[in-house]
Amino acid sequence: MDEEIRNIEDKYLSMDEGPAESKPPQAKSYGLSETPVSTSPQRRPVTSDKKNDTLRMVGHRTSDKTISIDVIDPNDIEFEKFEDFAGNTAESSEDSGDDDAKADGAGSFLKSLLVDVVIAFLLAALVLTFIRPTVVKQSSMEDTLHENDYMIMYRQAYRKHGPERGDIIIFQSSLVNESTGSQKLLIKRAIGLPGDEIMISNGQLFINGEVYEEDYLKDGYTPAFEIPVEGETYTVPDDHYFVMGDNRVGSVDSRRYEVGPVESAQIKGKVVLRLFPFSKIQRF
Repeated sequence: MDEEIRNIEDKYLSMDEGPAESKPPQAKSYGLSETPVSTSPQRRPVTSDKKNDTLRMVGHRTSDKTISIDVIDPNDIEFEKFEDFAGNTAESSEDSGDDDAKADGAGSFLKSLLVDVVIAFLLAALVLTFIRPTVVKQSSMEDTLHENDYMIMYRQAYRKHGPERGDIIIFQSSLVNESTGSQKLLIKRAIGLPGDEIMISNGQLFINGEVYEEDYLKDGYTPAFEIPVEGETYTVPDDHYFVMGDNRVGSVDSRRYEVGPVESAQIKGKVVLRLFPFSKIQRF
């Protein structure tokens, strides 16, 4: 290609265009710069880019019968912005592509975040359907449970059957929380089952006429209160349970009229695990 361009230049140099003018012509408004006058024919080196066979030649006629040829490589021209016919400026396709990629990335992140939140909500709802965390706020179950112990209650424990003797249960009582005005949830141990005969005499509990041994009592004995009174027998009604705290001296439970026997509908679930303190993790 260099040889072809050189032949074109030689052709223009051999042309006779008449006597040279004293002043170079003024550059017209074609975007061409003024070319200085040369007193002797000069050949301007012409180069080409072997990587690109397409070259653009721009010629300038001078007053001394010489032609100045500029070779422009299109690869050297940078197109960053252009204006459409409406006068709106548009950015290059590369910048537009970057913006689209960023927008797609932000949309993908938001979708992923929304999915994670929905899944977490569904999992939490599913877990709370079966279990409920609760904190002990009383001393009536000492020495088995203590205040601020963190417990896990299994909601579905009595879906098919009622509590067994010795289960630690949580139930809705008729006692009212003075600070909130709501009914208190109590945690006690199920002792008497429906139809059982309960008697307390000289600090000893009898169930169906037999001594009931308990090794978890705080003080080691069971005092009688209102239900049943000392030495009398009380029969647990159908669909009800006789409950007491392990701290028999300080517990308000089925022995008091204000609590009485607990109906099965009042029972919320069974305590199955003490999760905190970690040094006292225990299954029940």
